[in-house]
Amino acid sequence: MKLQKIKWFKLNLFVLALCLIGISLIITSGQEVATAQPPTFQTIASGAWNNPAIWAPAGVPGPGATAIINAPHTVTTATPINVGQLNNFGILQSIPWVNLNVTANGITNSATGQLLGSPGTVCFVAMGMNGSNVTLTVGGQMSNSGVISGGAGINCGQFSGNGGNVSITAGNFISFAGSTINGGAGGNVLGVGLPGIGGNGGNVTIFAPLNNGGVLAGGNGGNGNPLAMAPQNGGNGGCVRTFGGLIANTGAIIGGAGGLGTGGGVNGIMGCVVIEPNSITVSGPEATLVGGDVKVFGGNDWIIQMNNLNLGAITADNEIILATGANGTVDLTGNTGQVLSAGQQVTIATDNILTDGLLNEVAGPNIITTPPQILSDVAVSAPTVAIAPAGVPTELQIAIGNGSPIPHDFMLSASDTAGWFLDLQPNVFVDPLGVAWVTLMVTPPPSAELEEPNVITVNAVAMDFSTQASVQIQAVLE
Repeated sequence: MKLQKIKWFKLNLFVLALCLIGISLIITSGQEVATAQPPTFQTIASGAWNNPAIWAPAGVPGPGATAIINAPHTVTTATPINVGQLNNFGILQSIPWVNLNVTANGITNSATGQLLGSPGTVCFVAMGMNGSNVTLTVGGQMSNSGVISGGAGINCGQFSGNGGNVSITAGNFISFAGSTINGGAGGNVLGVGLPGIGGNGGNVTIFAPLNNGGVLAGGNGGNGNPLAMAPQNGGNGGCVRTFGGLIANTGAIIGGAGGLGTGGGVNGIMGCVVIEPNSITVSGPEATLVGGDVKVFGGNDWIIQMNNLNLGAITADNEIILATGANGTVDLTGNTGQVLSAGQQVTIATDNILTDGLLNEVAGPNIITTPPQILSDVAVSAPTVAIAPAGVPTELQIAIGNGSPIPHDFMLSASDTAGWFLDLQPNVFVDPLGVAWVTLMVTPPPSAELEEPNVITVNAVAMDFSTQASVQIQAVLE
């Protein structure tokens, strides 16, 4: 009996020891997890992003890291950036022929911060080089107090470059008063004796719940030469599209101005404004929506609120469309005078229209009311410029954004001017207000030679043909 007690006591001691070791390992492991924080890098000088010498501590910020660009530093990049958090107080810009692509869990662009695509730098015979895009993909919070801009297209003698686009995808996006997000300006025509075309302004596309107090603007189209002796057409202004969740606008959302035609040429058209929320509030004396066409639409039970606006706060050269699905509401209360002003007509398609007085006092005489309508829109985003080595497949990422309250299947196609091998999946399904990324494989022939960029066109067409869009890419050989 005594021997059994001794054995039992020793067994208990052994189990206790194992438990203490386990607890120690757990505590130690927990301490290691708690202390293994992602690194933080901040700039100590201007230079290339991948140069370890511009960062403290020395190194290059990578996935999970926090990167702080201090003022007045300018950081340039030739490659996509992937970090945990980007806090920008300086300038971050892509180099020519490269788009600024940043993927992060969060981005804060301060009042002194600038996120910029590079401008076009080369004039070819048949076209000018486009400005580069800015593409920001943010898993969480994105805030902007500074400037985000696509690169400007180059000014050329006859055919000028298009402005770069801005595309932002975020879990939530706040753009504060005093901030600016704009597509790049199209290039102007410099020649005098030959016909020409100004570059188109870049687009701005936002896929996120949005609270905007600043300015969202498409890029302005380029102008013809004032001294032109042959017809030179102005470039078209860029569009602004916002898709996603709740949208509150106390700032300005403006399509880019069309460029001036000269020498008997025609003016470019003003860019569109397209807003697709499940609920939108446009209110306050500074709130404006201005475009060639202005379209605000949503699904069943959705609400469009436009209250306490100044006269002409929502203005279109052509048409204003406010539309919801069944049981939706367009609320125009709190307005005195004509806040909706369209060159052609105002169309309101919904079940419930709320005003403080007569509808035509708010919307003008050219107003049409119709039953509810579910409208659709699609945005296609792609690099404006790309470099591809001869005989080597190059991946280009294409974003298909469904600006509709219902899901859509889109048919996809790609073509080009130089006969390169293009491989793109034939269709893609996109959720309501969703974005789907697809890969375009581009392979120039091994013996390919180019004097002019290869213009690649990517098309997306809804299976029900309710909406379609296309985008062009200037590709050159490496």
